[in-house]
Amino acid sequence: MATHGGKGDTPRKVDRVKFENNWNAIFGKNEEVSLAIGETPEQRRLDDLEHDWILMFDFISQLDENFTYKLRQQLRKK
Repeated sequence: MATHGGKGDTPRKVDRVKFENNWNAIFGKNEEVSLAIGETPEQRRLDDLEHDWILMFDFISQLDENFTYKLRQQLRKK
């Protein structure tokens, strides 16, 4: 089977340090989150999840009581 002989024929050489520096510049440095003494990764995940739920509950509790009803009414009109 013949190949077209283009750029895809050979694997590209990658400068790992340059790649990681570019990645960090775009997405931020991927650092391990340090755990408190005696804290397990599972406990950290549960704490983060609990924090997210508290933020969501606070947001929902500040909504107007009739918010969902009003939203449904507006959607029905469309």
